[in-house]
Amino acid sequence: MKQRGPRFDILAGSSLDELSRVKVNADRSGPLAIKTKSFEGNLTVRMKDFADYNGDIYRDTETNYFANWTDVTWSIQIQGRFLQPTSADDCVFGNTFDKPIRDRLPFGTGAALKAISYIDPSLENDLYADKPWAWSPLLATMNYIRTERLDADDSPLPPCEAATRPVEDCSSLLSGNPTNISKPHLRRKFFSSAVNRQAIMLGPRDFVRSFLSSHSITIVLLASSRTSQMQMVLFMMRPIVGQPFGDH
Repeated sequence: MKQRGPRFDILAGSSLDELSRVKVNADRSGPLAIKTKSFEGNLTVRMKDFADYNGDIYRDTETNYFANWTDVTWSIQIQGRFLQPTSADDCVFGNTFDKPIRDRLPFGTGAALKAISYIDPSLENDLYADKPWAWSPLLATMNYIRTERLDADDSPLPPCEAATRPVEDCSSLLSGNPTNISKPHLRRKFFSSAVNRQAIMLGPRDFVRSFLSSHSITIVLLASSRTSQMQMVLFMMRPIVGQPFGDH
């Protein structure tokens, strides 16, 4: 069966010049491996009733993810580690557009952005620029984050998780720190402070699983660093018809 409506071509890679097509919903056989001088890890993308660039429809994932969790319609899962010491303040999550969108923004966008700033005070954006963008600190915005401390810098990465429900646990980042960030909202509040982010350095032994999901598809975002040499992941979601945009 072919999809007649909107289709998506989803690409990911270490830079705009090195992109590969993501096997959406292949959460057992097809996590995309990404490795640069600064980062190594895997990316899994799930979308309910996904229609690819050919119009082929994939209703569910290989692990029946959406049948098991009916309250979710899409998710993005990144897991990996930085190969060089990287400040948590330099790890950001957001999206950019290739072309201006100021003339396409709906009425009330300005008011909506002000409202969002109360929910996510660390959000930075300029949607009226020639190449619009919006960024938030990774640790302050993801739905779930789970970290663990590896034994050595060259320890093998833990296996990709397929159909498991995300679990929140960032305790390995705060060794010796009594701060309680055991819940997602507590972690987001704690890392909304630049001072707290700057106190955390991520390195080869810090294995991070980050997870974003929603009940409905709006704008899909991904993670990278503010500094060019620390790019983590570049994610492209390019509709066949319409404005392309890139997620970092």
